[in-house]
Amino acid sequence: MANRNLGNWLRAYMEYTSDTESAEQYHFWTATTIIAAATKRQVWTEMNLFKIYPNFYTILVGPSGARKSIAASIGMKLALEAGIKKFSDKMTGAALVKSLSEATEKRIAGTEVNLCSPLMLYSSELGVFLGADAYKSGLINDLTDLYDGGDPRGNWSKETISRGKETIICPFVNLLACSTPQTLKDVLPAPAVGQGFTSRIIFVWASKRRQRVPVPTWSVSQGMLQANLIKDLSAISKLQGAFKFDADALALYTKHYNERPEPEEEFEDERLRGYASRKDIHMLKVAMILSIADNDSLL
Repeated sequence: MANRNLGNWLRAYMEYTSDTESAEQYHFWTATTIIAAATKRQVWTEMNLFKIYPNFYTILVGPSGARKSIAASIGMKLALEAGIKKFSDKMTGAALVKSLSEATEKRIAGTEVNLCSPLMLYSSELGVFLGADAYKSGLINDLTDLYDGGDPRGNWSKETISRGKETIICPFVNLLACSTPQTLKDVLPAPAVGQGFTSRIIFVWASKRRQRVPVPTWSVSQGMLQANLIKDLSAISKLQGAFKFDADALALYTKHYNERPEPEEEFEDERLRGYASRKDIHMLKVAMILSIADNDSLL
């Protein structure tokens, strides 16, 4: 914590956004996704046979006027100031591969120098970002594969028409986007729902603004809070290593895992089975973010 100015990044961010109209859940999940992007695949939970990295595909969902785009843009401004790499143009498979290859950077861990490709995908309008043919074009399949970080060696490859086979070294993709329910139906047609992509998404719903704020307040203290959020996010980006369970957390997680319903029993709609089977993975990702927001212990 020596390099941080804030006691808890998430709590400070919620205070920073308290005088806005956007719902609290929009701000919380925006902040969670931004912290995740800042980790750059440098922290993980070791599951012995595999690793879980704390990346998120987060979509803020609500009717027009729910202030979801404002919530996302507030967070993205801090992310860019902290040096997080962003892609926000209309998405195509070729553009995604190109952006990931350009995002590749060196990562120094002790005496070792490794490469990774961290990228934050951002869109205030999901329909414009993905386009109506995202499912048919195979883009949804690419995003699904990238979410899990590539093959066992950490690499991800794709054949392209113009450049042949391209390999992305250790991709680490996070997504923050906004959508209305109708746009979700347009971009993610029925065949896509229930398959791997939607099970990896955190859909965050709010039906309306939480309050009316004609002009958000701004003060010297607000400016200082903004500066400290950016500084501490940069400090978070330097964390490296594996998370460990403390004894109580491991006991609680084990109890939850063993007692939770089977995926086919949790929801009547079979299209939700994929999401149900991944809930424990989402939970561990959130646990990592909550820990990082509080301190550098990786516990």
